[in-house]
Amino acid sequence: MSVRVGWIIKLRAVFLTVLLSLGMVCGAGTARADSETHVYLIRGFLNVFSTGLDELADDLKALGIKITIVNHVNSSLVEQEILAGSTAERPGVRPLIIIGHSWGANAALAVASNLAEKNVPIDLVVTLDPTPRTRLTANVRRYLNYYVDGARLIGSTDTPDAVRARIVNIDIDQDAQTYGTSIGHFTIDSNRPMHREVVQAVLQVLR
Repeated sequence: MSVRVGWIIKLRAVFLTVLLSLGMVCGAGTARADSETHVYLIRGFLNVFSTGLDELADDLKALGIKITIVNHVNSSLVEQEILAGSTAERPGVRPLIIIGHSWGANAALAVASNLAEKNVPIDLVVTLDPTPRTRLTANVRRYLNYYVDGARLIGSTDTPDAVRARIVNIDIDQDAQTYGTSIGHFTIDSNRPMHREVVQAVLQVLR
């Protein structure tokens, strides 16, 4: 790693630390614990992995946020539940956030894509190491992608540049100072510093 890249990573870590600290001070009590606040979490393969999402769910529940956790094979239930609360005047359950790991991340993106066809807006989609090339849609206000081994979220060949501009890619494996070491596809979902960042991203939606 070059000296320049090393300094960039260190500066980014400092920036994130300051940002999260401000969020903890200013945003800790701002989540709206009401029937509209809902986060959906989608696990990966056979529920054997992605157990770190349970810890993330507990963090969000402690803030009074309603949580639904499903396996990726049941991700259609997320779509059905969201549509069940939709009307023409008020599409979707708001605020609406979907988080997924591995195949669950792919499922989160698929659910968002399907809801785009129903004109349902989604405030935030958080993906943990998904397949990089997949359909991204304009109904999602922000994509936050944590990845290892080069799995940047870039969309498909026909993804508009305006949608790509909504993506924040974070290479968790290249910032040991923030996230620690020995992070891989099957452990990324349990990373506690990343959990804290995701919680703050959710709180920013709910303010």
